[in-house]
Amino acid sequence: MKIGRNDHCPCGSGKKYKKCCLIKMEQPVHYTLEKFFNKQWIEDELGKVKMGGYKDMNPLNIASLDFHPLIRAIIGTQFKLETARLNGKAPIALGKDELLQELLHKNLAVLEPLLDVPDLQKRLQNKREFPKAEYELTIAAGYERMGYRVNFIKRSSKRTGEFYITDKAGSTVLIECKKKDTISPKEEKLKFWWEMFQHLLMKCLKSHGKNYGIALRIPFDPQEAEIKTLVNEIKELIISDFEGNIKLLSDKYNLHIEKFSSPKQHEIFAKNGDFGISNQLINKKTGNVSRSIKIVAYLPSEFIDEKIESTIRTLGDAYGQLEDDKPNIVYIDLNIAVMTPERLAKVLAALPSAIEKKLRQDYSKISAVVLTNLKLLGHSDIMGFRADEYVIYNKKAEKPLPKDFQIYGDKINGQSILKDIGNLIDRDGAQSLSKVEGL
Repeated sequence: MKIGRNDHCPCGSGKKYKKCCLIKMEQPVHYTLEKFFNKQWIEDELGKVKMGGYKDMNPLNIASLDFHPLIRAIIGTQFKLETARLNGKAPIALGKDELLQELLHKNLAVLEPLLDVPDLQKRLQNKREFPKAEYELTIAAGYERMGYRVNFIKRSSKRTGEFYITDKAGSTVLIECKKKDTISPKEEKLKFWWEMFQHLLMKCLKSHGKNYGIALRIPFDPQEAEIKTLVNEIKELIISDFEGNIKLLSDKYNLHIEKFSSPKQHEIFAKNGDFGISNQLINKKTGNVSRSIKIVAYLPSEFIDEKIESTIRTLGDAYGQLEDDKPNIVYIDLNIAVMTPERLAKVLAALPSAIEKKLRQDYSKISAVVLTNLKLLGHSDIMGFRADEYVIYNKKAEKPLPKDFQIYGDKINGQSILKDIGNLIDRDGAQSLSKVEGL
């Protein structure tokens, strides 16, 4: 259902696509973003950051800034452009910063005639509301590109979905989007515990000059008061040249210790860990390792169960915003921050059956659930987009989907999100950088 240049524009103007919305999509990125975020707001936000000039900026500092995602992305792009100019080199390839701006531009451009710009500006400018609005735009723009008619529902105090999708036969489906962009208290506790533990252990081990890999399985209830004792016990094991598996603190913590003798061993040690930190010093002339430390942690298996339960609760939150007289599709973006691909795969493998069971029991208004895990991937020389997408159809839905209705996110009976967005992305890094230079 890809739109051809000579097809009627899906916005309903009656014009050919190439004479209407395609023109907007081909305009410079910064024109679109300035309109939907407000040019003055962008300039004001950038002004707060650039007081120290580019000389105080580096990629690590930019990544740590507690700023709006768009502002951070613009700063990152400007830093790349300025660095390239000062060094007399071409800008480095397209990365995550440029990808964020490019996708926002493409989605906003195709939806522009349908959007309440003042209301959307408020949502997009709010850094906490931005991820939710961005997700809704991604899904709506996908349907628009598939040739469906999108009709956004005016936001109000009444709980309702995000937008309606109407097919060529005139059948209408309600779309509700949920973005799980918050970290649960248990997840927050695990991350905090790990940060304290790895900092204290790394500080302790650096002074001993031994080359070790340390892999720890964290229980579901790690206690801050246990950290110092745990670190001291690991230190004693390192001093005694211990190697192998052992249980610490009344068998609460499972530990694996391995001696390193080569950089390759360091590289492959516990590659599937959920958390990790490493410190490696290699003599460039001799290739000898003078220090090689890698500390890795695995989250408890209960963490998967907690994520599944959390997603089911989100489905319950969505249910109150659905309508009785229409088919309803619920999109949930999992946005699992601390998951490795292996552990994420386990969550995504377990979720469909858990959701199917819930649909059979309670949620008859839901016609289908689409699970996504949308991630922008990129650094200085790598660009990419990853989309995990799973569709669960409710066989007992009160209102089944219209005949031949194709779901955005269904790789078999619809349009893959990954493939769709991949077709949108301009993979010429220098060209994309030039598009956002105006910001």
